[in-house]
Amino acid sequence: MYAMVLAESGYVHEADCHINCAEAVLDLQDGIPKYVEGPDSEPMGEPLQTRMRLSTA
Repeated sequence: MYAMVLAESGYVHEADCHINCAEAVLDLQDGIPKYVEGPDSEPMGEPLQTRMRLSTA
């Protein structure tokens, strides 16, 4: 699906969860559930604020 097709259709994506959050580089405080791997995995807590994570490498 080309992005322009979606843009012209009026489609608006609204996420109901975030997945693979253990690998995230940006913590989002948005009220949407966050999971370590997927919706069937361990949920993560909501961060106190939206911010970049410090690199562990």
